[in-house]
Amino acid sequence: MEQMTITLDPLQQQQMERYCALSGVSKDKAMDAFRRQREKVERGETPELSMEENIDEIKKIRAERRSEKGTV
Repeated sequence: MEQMTITLDPLQQQQMERYCALSGVSKDKAMDAFRRQREKVERGETPELSMEENIDEIKKIRAERRSEKGTV
């Protein structure tokens, strides 16, 4: 399996930590999701989103899941 190393500048590190805190995922899972998203952006399959836009998308998905389960 190919290994990838991602170096984050201090601002990116803060954004990743904020993302993890808000989304409730571990840093390893967050980095894996980030890597997959970067690959899609690089292939032109999806637009590049800011960290805030990603967080907003996560919040929308969670709200939809809660409403589907009837626990709004």
